Parts: sequence; structure tokens; C-alpha cells
Amino acid sequence: MFSSLYTFLHKRTRSERPLLLQLQSGDPVAFKTFYDRHIRSAHYMAYGFMNQKLGAEDLGFETLKEIWRNRETLDTSMPAKVIIAETMVKVYLRNIQAMNN
Repeated sequence: MFSSLYTFLHKRTRSERPLLLQLQSGDPVAFKTFYDRHIRSAHYMAYGFMNQKLGAEDLGFETLKEIWRNRETLDTSMPAKVIIAETMVKVYLRNIQAMNN
């Protein structure tokens, strides 16, 4: 079971890598493609954190903007969903900390 999951993720990562490399180099068309491909799943992930639709949409948008802002340091060897999830956690924790200050 895990070997088939690994195979799936490995193939998916290889197929996403050219897009991530273009995004990393600052190509706005690549970011639009990345955005269009992943905004919906970013909203779903964010809803899992927040359990409210409006806040989840904001967190999803903010997460993808953060990926664009930090594109030069993007780890293109990871699947896009992992990059989104890691970035989302950072953005979410930063927002929580800002609300507490």
C-alpha cells in the first residue's frame, strides 16, 4: 500500500516540478497556473484549520501569495500540496501570533 502511495507521490512531484521551477524563477504565468490548479485545495486545507468558510478563503489566498513572495526559496523537490500545507501552517501561526499581540 505505501509503495503505491510513494509511487503516486513521486510521479506527481516529477510532473509538478517544471511548473514549480518556472514559479521559482518568477514567471507570473507559472504562478497563475499554480494558483488556478491549487486554490481550491488551499481553501479546503484552510477550512480544516479554521472550520469557517470566510476565514478559510482568506487563509488560502494568503498562503498562495506567501508562496509567490518566497518563490526564490521554494523547495521544488516537494509536492505542491506539501509546499502549500507547510506555508499555510506558517501563515496561520503568524496570523494567530499577530492577533495575540
